[in-house]
Amino acid sequence: MLTTDGRYLGSYPGDTAMPAAFGPGGLLAFVERDGLGVNMVVVKRVAAAP
Repeated sequence: MLTTDGRYLGSYPGDTAMPAAFGPGGLLAFVERDGLGVNMVVVKRVAAAP
């Protein structure tokens, strides 16, 4: 992962799920399956690098 000015921040593990959707302000939406097999949408925010 790189910043807009080209600094390397690190890599995601190979088993990291890709988001189903991207939103404003660093929001990411994932579709996950719970223990009963029901799909749910989980929204997470990507934090800015320090």
